[in-house]
Amino acid sequence: MEKLRTLGLLEKDMTGEYRLVGQVKVGILKNFVGVLGVLLPRYLFYSTMFTAMLILYPIIYPPNLSAHNVMAFVFGISAVAVSWSETWRVWRMRPF
Repeated sequence: MEKLRTLGLLEKDMTGEYRLVGQVKVGILKNFVGVLGVLLPRYLFYSTMFTAMLILYPIIYPPNLSAHNVMAFVFGISAVAVSWSETWRVWRMRPF
């Protein structure tokens, strides 16, 4: 009970009884992964991977205006934008 009180979920009154202060959405925890004691959004790993791929692509394949390169950048930028927006959305809903 004291652990829940330190998290701000319970409040202890003068008589020593606890009452609920806040509500936690436990189901949201499925969107997080524990890494070295820190909860990180699962989407963070996808976002990082897509960003690294987008940065490495022009280094490995010199850019030109071919249809192949243009489409690779369009899909890469789209994947980065969507994955980072999902990462941010989940991070804002964190229950901690």
